[in-house]
Amino acid sequence: MARAKILVAEDDEDVGAYIKKCLERAGFSVVGVVTTAEQAVAAAKSSTPDLVLMEMTLPGNMDGVDAAEQIRMQLSIPVVYLASSADEKTQERAKASKPSGLLRKPFNGYELQMTLDSAMHTTSFAR
Repeated sequence: MARAKILVAEDDEDVGAYIKKCLERAGFSVVGVVTTAEQAVAAAKSSTPDLVLMEMTLPGNMDGVDAAEQIRMQLSIPVVYLASSADEKTQERAKASKPSGLLRKPFNGYELQMTLDSAMHTTSFAR
């Protein structure tokens, strides 16, 4: 059975390490953990993950929503957003970008696994 490949875009390195550990424990393959939106787009192009777990409010010239839209439009890779807080405008942009899910911080490993399992199921990932 193929393991789903996940790219993680999270600006907090400790949270990124926690996510990676949880995903690997749940049987996912983590193809990378990046900290900016620009890195997320580049990593998605080079590693072609099955799904991207994206913090909505990444720092830089573009945020996580901008990166998710590029990844979905250019590569047809589904995105699940991570969010601790975001202003109303960012939330509306995120909804309009057609995400495969949203996971509010803080979360535990079980919630992470269930959210990604659901997203993978609805995007027809063949295992």
